[in-house]
Amino acid sequence: MTRNLRIVLGGIAAVGSLLAMSSAPAFAGPAVGVSTAARVAKATPATAPVAYEITGGKSDCSLGYFCIWNGPDYTDDGWAFAGGNDFPYLSDYSGSGTGGTMRNADESFYNNTVDPVRPYYSPDYGDPHTCINGEQAFPNLLSPTEYYFNTPSTPEDIVYRDVASLTIDTTGSCSAPMSKE
Repeated sequence: MTRNLRIVLGGIAAVGSLLAMSSAPAFAGPAVGVSTAARVAKATPATAPVAYEITGGKSDCSLGYFCIWNGPDYTDDGWAFAGGNDFPYLSDYSGSGTGGTMRNADESFYNNTVDPVRPYYSPDYGDPHTCINGEQAFPNLLSPTEYYFNTPSTPEDIVYRDVASLTIDTTGSCSAPMSKE
């Protein structure tokens, strides 16, 4: 069921050229111990977007989505990305409020899924990468703590404004979650 849902949603994004929405879609509450893909498949109509533009704060990040903002503390605008999907080019996501694409624009993260998210430094899942467990929030990726990509990585590879692609898994957890240095 999840694979079919992913194909349908992917088709909507390709045909609709990522319709910008002014408000987040409403979803039913979470089921404990159930993957995000299963929750979204059960609670979301087939017309739910694979991604939508955020024009508000953290409360605009719907259940089942991983959200990225252009500013610290969930400020400025950003995008929400649906669980159970892969996003090889964040440069494909731009809008009136983001002032450009979402590639290398990350200052705040909120993983409103129960699944791990893997942000990558390069487009098309190029390493280095890191991992963020479900239901984790990072209001400021630069201060007071810098967060780094895991491996392979150099000390210069901070996550702040350096994410170019991401995957949202439907199982498991992070063996090496995003580190603070």
